[in-house]
Amino acid sequence: MTHIMHVHGLGVTRSCGLIGISRSLYHYESRRPDDEGLRQRLCELAAIKRRYGYRRLHVLMQREGWQVNRKKLLRVYRQAGLSVRRRKRKRIAGVERQLKVQATMPNQSWSMDFVSDGLADGRRLRCLNIVDDFTKELRAQESWLGSELMREIQDYDLIVVGYSGRDQSLMSVLAQAYSTSERRLYWCGFGDEPAEEVKTLLHSIPEEKQSAFYIDSEGFDDLMSRLAMRQLSGEDLARAHALIASTGEGGVRKMAFSVPPLPISHLIKSNAHPLRYPSSALKMSLVMPEHGSWKDWLREQSPKEAGPTVVFDKGALCLCDVPLAQRLFAEHLNGPVTEVAISDENLISDGRILGLYRRALIIAAAKATGMKSDGRRRIWETAPYDQKIVDRVNYKVHRALSIDIVGVNGRPHAVFMPEIVASTLDGKIADLEPTKALRNQIYGYQHNNVFDADLSRWAGQLVNVDLPSLHGGIFHIARAPLFAGLSNKAAKPIPSDFSRFAKQAGIVVPDAPLIFASKIGRHEIKNPNPLHGLVENRPWDHSLTSSGLCPSTEVAVICPENLAASFEQFLHVLEQPANPSQSERDYLHDYPGYTAAFGLPLRAPRRGEGTWLSIDDNVSNDALAGSKQLAQKICQTLDLIRRARQTVTVVIYVPRRWEPYKVVSTSHESFNLHDYVKAYAARHGQSTQFVREETTSSSSQCRVRWWLPPRHPPLILWNLM
Repeated sequence: MTHIMHVHGLGVTRSCGLIGISRSLYHYESRRPDDEGLRQRLCELAAIKRRYGYRRLHVLMQREGWQVNRKKLLRVYRQAGLSVRRRKRKRIAGVERQLKVQATMPNQSWSMDFVSDGLADGRRLRCLNIVDDFTKELRAQESWLGSELMREIQDYDLIVVGYSGRDQSLMSVLAQAYSTSERRLYWCGFGDEPAEEVKTLLHSIPEEKQSAFYIDSEGFDDLMSRLAMRQLSGEDLARAHALIASTGEGGVRKMAFSVPPLPISHLIKSNAHPLRYPSSALKMSLVMPEHGSWKDWLREQSPKEAGPTVVFDKGALCLCDVPLAQRLFAEHLNGPVTEVAISDENLISDGRILGLYRRALIIAAAKATGMKSDGRRRIWETAPYDQKIVDRVNYKVHRALSIDIVGVNGRPHAVFMPEIVASTLDGKIADLEPTKALRNQIYGYQHNNVFDADLSRWAGQLVNVDLPSLHGGIFHIARAPLFAGLSNKAAKPIPSDFSRFAKQAGIVVPDAPLIFASKIGRHEIKNPNPLHGLVENRPWDHSLTSSGLCPSTEVAVICPENLAASFEQFLHVLEQPANPSQSERDYLHDYPGYTAAFGLPLRAPRRGEGTWLSIDDNVSNDALAGSKQLAQKICQTLDLIRRARQTVTVVIYVPRRWEPYKVVSTSHESFNLHDYVKAYAARHGQSTQFVREETTSSSSQCRVRWWLPPRHPPLILWNLM
């Protein structure tokens, strides 16, 4: 303003007009007092009272007579660069807590605690509770209850109905009571033989007392009827007789399942073909060993050329000719070799004969087609049709067929089931676990047309041809399989020319509708498809979860440290959408992301957070010992998570290198890592989910994201109509 006035020679009014301010603003002089004295006194007080902030200093300034408000004091306080230094937190050296050993059997460890409470009249009640850590039973209360129960029942006859007898403490009380009492114990059960616990109880009571009995019954109605006939008299007995007569004299009758005669609307082809088989077999009376397994002995003594042989009535049954049987078993024969006729009923109802003929059919089918067999249930092609990798091992995959013999309408039928056999590159049959993984890859999501093509390929080689057994006799599998007729009220009946082929009958029952919550409003929506229902609506309990009952699905993680980065990325990908492949669209819906699908967010931890725990999987090279050590480490980590967060779902990452420890079987023991950890977590109320490394790298990510996401127990409650 001054510059304009001096350079251009303008007055105050014109200069203010050019700049756009008023003349009063130009002439204004500040009347605010100098804050230097206030600043000095504030700094002095802050140096004296080092733990005081500006609010407490403001109080002191007012007591000294300074007329200043708190906002101005805060401004001066900040301009002076004053602040309260925060005290450093004392760092106390941490002491590693020793984990309490988890009890794995009764009477292994006990816990005790004193409890004190007040009664209504002012008296104090003090108790010492001693609890078995495994059974969670209070020993003192159990002893008192046992003595009271024994005192009550020793003067009465006792009838036990509908109890399994699994409580050892109760069974010991009953055994002690009726071993000394003159009263009787009647244990009522369903069936001819009691359970092992009941047998032990009845045998513990002295037989000479004749005071413990097992009563077999046909059920509750039968038991009540028999008690009524025994205890009632006079008019009550007459009424009971009339009531029992009105319910029918037949009692409980077992009837075969049947379908009412309805018009057939669909035909379904089965994989069962009528079977013609050798009508006779050879029965040999043999000198069997007095000790040991007859089955193992016969397997050792039977030459390979004898073909399949089974133990049968202190001898053996086989399908070879008489001269050969006499020559091969000459040292053990105890009588003449006889030929016995085998009927349809013998073959279907006797498991020994069924097993003999099934093995003979497998051998005959393998010989006729030039394929390999295990001699029991399966044949397979010698040349592989594919190669697949499981746990970084390359396997050759062979087409295989499992053949079984079943009875349908009283006639034997051969049932075909296409399978695969896996072998290593050097020709050895693969172990069970990789075989299961390969079968799941190939047949787990196979469509009907592929299965039917495999079935037709095998049928073309085995049906309508004679399959000679090793030493005479012919197996013949009919070309036409069995057909089942299905009745559906919503469909038109098929012509009678086709319905006459139906040998079995069934009813089409629609899927039960599931109930979901609508996205708009508060009404319910029905949909039989769970995936479509979730995507188009909300879970049925969405109103509860959104109100705060379960606002999110919280996850904790147990993972080896060197694999944490890749698994963390996989978990957070669950929130991203995915689309199914073209072959999966008939049963999979587009995955919209976890929050969009289930109506609440997935809270997965990051590395370094409290619910992401690393596990050291460096264990023994011995498979059984290493598997147990790994299980103990996982269970100890579960204990840490449970103490911190009881309700989270624990996701356990299983890398490929754990493969030798998953299922270990020896001649004396079998240990399953998955089942052990699951049982341990369930006993402590923890929800767990195993995620294999193969799952995280699967190419079918849409299927993985639908099937895998962990669900908190109250998350999804599909209400079944």
